[in-house]
Amino acid sequence: MISELWLSILLSAALVWIASAIVWMVLPRHKKDWKGLPDEEAVRNALKAQNAGPGQYRVPWAQGSQAMKTPR
Repeated sequence: MISELWLSILLSAALVWIASAIVWMVLPRHKKDWKGLPDEEAVRNALKAQNAGPGQYRVPWAQGSQAMKTPR
């Protein structure tokens, strides 16, 4: 019974994905999700001064759950 539904399941999933991509690109709802920094060059220079290698970093950084409980 479920094997008869696979084609319709895959087709509907693909259509929902395409529709959500179109809605994301066309509607102005998400235009303000990404913003530039007021002084991007200063931020870039501050990060370069840290000599951090390639990778993804998180600010603020907490070493563990105990560190997350203490405010800075």
